[in-house]
Amino acid sequence: MFGPNALPFFIKEFVPARTRPFLSRNRDKLALGNISYYLQDDIFHTRVYLYNYFRFLCDTDVPVRYKVELYTRAGTLAATRAEKMRGDAEILELSEVRGLDAFGVIRVRIIPDSPEVFIPHAHSTIFYNEYYRPGSPVAVMAHSLHIPAARHSNAPFVRMSPALLVPADSRPFLLIASGCSFNQWGHPACSTAYLTFINEQGRGRKIVVPPMKPLQTQRLDLFAMDGGLREHIGTRPFILKVTGKEFLAKPFIFITNGTSFMGEHL
Repeated sequence: MFGPNALPFFIKEFVPARTRPFLSRNRDKLALGNISYYLQDDIFHTRVYLYNYFRFLCDTDVPVRYKVELYTRAGTLAATRAEKMRGDAEILELSEVRGLDAFGVIRVRIIPDSPEVFIPHAHSTIFYNEYYRPGSPVAVMAHSLHIPAARHSNAPFVRMSPALLVPADSRPFLLIASGCSFNQWGHPACSTAYLTFINEQGRGRKIVVPPMKPLQTQRLDLFAMDGGLREHIGTRPFILKVTGKEFLAKPFIFITNGTSFMGEHL
């Protein structure tokens, strides 16, 4: 089944489908997928890059299927794409998908579809996003994030970027979402976070993020939320720390002047 250049540490994850027929028939549920943000407004667009990395890692032709779920900023399902992957890679252009919000989260599952072997335990998916402005040569590439949390935890969670800078003609925005996967009707807004901006002098300034329901996404205009933030950070390097519970790791900051932009996961 596997080629001579297959990676041993990877192929040991597979077992013959005939040895565990029940699990093999439910392999879709074992592919937990990974998640990321999308932008699809009048300025910024998103492309999603899907790869059949099983072919490379197994050194053989492993067929795969993919399932893509796109959620609105409120956390409701807006669109689904489920197809067999025709080659080594496919690009999903979100401008061609109807019903999307201006921003939200995207969840991708890439499922090995060989009749002979499968992965008999829960596993994640790797994919990439390209955020771009039509007509501009500037784009930002971002990798996928871990799957949403399967349970609640009282432990605080911290993400940090140690060297950010906002030019004088630009504004910073932050995409942050709930990582809670209990997407049930009536579930409370359990994801909480606050942002700490530590300037070059070591002084901190906080912004509280409104609580979020499961898979809800917020695009925060940071200068609009705090009128004194620009003066606090100036145009010098600063540290941004996100502290909270149940939010999706990692928040994505993008800094733009309306024409070009830069961004990164914290």
